[in-house]
Amino acid sequence: MKSISQATVMGAGVIDLKEIKRQKGTIKSGKDSSLLDLGDGVACLEFHSRNDVAGEDLAEMIRFSLAEVEKNWAGRVIGHQGRNFCVGADLKRFVSRIESQDWSGIENEVKDIQDAFLKLKYCTRPVVAAPHGLAYGGGAEILLSSPRIRAAAGLSMGLVEPRVGLVPAAGGVKELTLRSLENLPEAVNADPVPFLKKTHERLCLAAASRNAHEAGEMGYLRNTDGISMNRDGLLGEAKETVLHLSKLGYVPPVPKKIMVPGRNGCATLKMTTYFLRHGGFITDYSAFIGDKLAYIMTGGDLPGKSLVDEQYLLDLELEVFMELVKEPQTQDRIRYMLEKGKPLLN
Repeated sequence: MKSISQATVMGAGVIDLKEIKRQKGTIKSGKDSSLLDLGDGVACLEFHSRNDVAGEDLAEMIRFSLAEVEKNWAGRVIGHQGRNFCVGADLKRFVSRIESQDWSGIENEVKDIQDAFLKLKYCTRPVVAAPHGLAYGGGAEILLSSPRIRAAAGLSMGLVEPRVGLVPAAGGVKELTLRSLENLPEAVNADPVPFLKKTHERLCLAAASRNAHEAGEMGYLRNTDGISMNRDGLLGEAKETVLHLSKLGYVPPVPKKIMVPGRNGCATLKMTTYFLRHGGFITDYSAFIGDKLAYIMTGGDLPGKSLVDEQYLLDLELEVFMELVKEPQTQDRIRYMLEKGKPLLN
């Protein structure tokens, strides 16, 4: 493991990434992200894409940084000092691929990101994400797949893909489903559907937190995650968390099977969609997406209380995503968001 001097700081614990790059350069630089040396054996994956969208090299840099950190470093921070952590996919690039009907290219890119995020979750070295500002769509999914989070207090986080006619497809639905079912008593023949209802409703509404504390209440942050009141000290505190976890002898999570309620549970969750639609909270097309979300969360066309692994739910995410991306109403939503900067209520 590398033994490296203290990181460049501006005052106590305040890390300046620009100064680090000026003095040390980068471990590796990509088009939209770079891997930096924060000192003390901690690396940092920094995003620097235009407009804070998910970069074209995101999956590649995550995989490279994981391999590098597992071999040579104590752990890694994911964070940067731009305006927002990550606002999701680059819709302009996405529209271009839709117009050329590059369906196989879109599918392969989503699979690539799914694979990278799953590897991120099970990294053998501690990884601490340090989000600030907005973390929407794919930005939220990076966080949901990160073993630990140290969030700025003002963080707004949410899986907002339904606003553009899509579902989260990089593990977001899968991770919230897992979290919803964590409290399901193993020794009791309990129905998993009630544990999924509130999460399904939030996904249907494309809800985002107003701050980090609310993100915790919504299940986006765990009790093991931390909140920093001082944005300037966020990266420094994330780095200290990495070092603390490393010193304790960090052990990655162990993959587990998930018990899903199957087709009967899906029918029950669809009642949530029905009530949201007839209560005027969502539109007809949002209700259509809500039923698709129910299909993913309950394990698709399986019998009740079936055991599945994470890859199975990822495959369902991809299946539904590829169905929706070909829908004219989804394409209308994406173009409207690009043109008007707000969701189309179709």
